[in-house]
Amino acid sequence: MTTNKSLILPTIISRAQLVEFSPLAPKAFQEVLTGAGISANQAALIGALTNSVEDATAMTEDDWVARVQAEVGRWYTQLVKGDATAFVTVQTGLMPLASDRSRQASCLMSL
Repeated sequence: MTTNKSLILPTIISRAQLVEFSPLAPKAFQEVLTGAGISANQAALIGALTNSVEDATAMTEDDWVARVQAEVGRWYTQLVKGDATAFVTVQTGLMPLASDRSRQASCLMSL
């Protein structure tokens, strides 16, 4: 099983049967997330960032999603007001939250 079939060698693909599963509908996935103990507000955002319950749960550890929401909100407010410190907020507020590759991608997608 893979989420990226381009990483599989062509010789393997030629001997395998490809079965593609479409992701859950966003509303149904949000219900799964709320059933896993994630707040409805965060489930809506997380549902837009991933379709994996494991990834979603990891995003809620140590309030990571809440901190990203707060920093993106602060950054956006500064941008709208024309505040030049918005560029500093990216470095001091958002970059520390993007500690690894998956979190970097999630931060970028939340913008």
